[in-house]
Amino acid sequence: MPLRRCPRNESYKRFAVLDPICGIRIMNEEALEQIQTKIAFLEQANAILSDVVFRQQQEISALGARIKEVSERFESAQSEERSRPAEEERPPHY
Repeated sequence: MPLRRCPRNESYKRFAVLDPICGIRIMNEEALEQIQTKIAFLEQANAILSDVVFRQQQEISALGARIKEVSERFESAQSEERSRPAEEERPPHY
C-alpha cells in the first residue's frame, strides 16, 4: 500500500523508500521503531488515565453514599424537631 501524501507533513519521505520492483513505498526500520515507541507510550498513558478514571469513580461513589447518609440524618433530625410538643420546645438562645 503506497503512503499517501500529507500536506502538513512531508517527513514521511525520509522514512519510506520506494521498492524498485513493485513501486510501492516501504517503511524503513527507523520509522517503524518510532511508531512502535509512540504506540507504547500511548498505551501506557491510556492505562494510567484508565486507572485515574477508575479511582475517581470510586471516590464519586463514596461521596454519593456520604451525601445520602448526611441527607438521611438531616431529614431524621428535622422530623424529630417537628414532633416535639410545645412544652419540650427548646428556648431560643441569644
